[in-house]
Amino acid sequence: MSSPGPGPGLKRLYHPGPGLENQNRPGPVDIITIPAEIIEKQMFPKAIPQTQWNQKVKEFLTNTDDGYIIVETSYEDMRKIEELLEAKTGFFATPYIIKTKCEYCPNCKRRNNFLDVVATGLKVHKPKFLLDVFTGKYGQIINDVPHQRCFCYQCGIELPQGATKFSAPKEPTAEQRAKANYFFGGGYTYRF
Repeated sequence: MSSPGPGPGLKRLYHPGPGLENQNRPGPVDIITIPAEIIEKQMFPKAIPQTQWNQKVKEFLTNTDDGYIIVETSYEDMRKIEELLEAKTGFFATPYIIKTKCEYCPNCKRRNNFLDVVATGLKVHKPKFLLDVFTGKYGQIINDVPHQRCFCYQCGIELPQGATKFSAPKEPTAEQRAKANYFFGGGYTYRF
């Protein structure tokens, strides 16, 4: 079974891997043929209720049986993130942490952290939008896309699946909360 190629000037978005051709999956598609509600769900996850948020936060912080480890982003990398997001130095009151199955880039051996998530996000989004998401402007958001691509900030290779499945700011101290440039009251953004 052969699928038509993308239309003029459009890139191929999906191509089934070996053995998947005969499963009920589409071949390559033009982006204009994807229903708007599908794009919206994948590109713009919705805010969730506080009770669901609290449950996910607890799972994020306490579940160590899922094969992931927690990595805290260094001070230097947090400053680089602020630079990339065009935020003032010290904007983030606490470092972000990620849950990962890939602690180090298999190519350059750089420690995987939130800088990789941000740099990858900037391939698609503008700095202001990401800054708004990370600081909770749109509410408590859980992005439940099962396998998100993430690229190493240093060498640019695509990191293995599960490299940055979860991310969130570290819980602030009272002093950090007082100095924060944004509201912390549940405004964390976790990627599940």
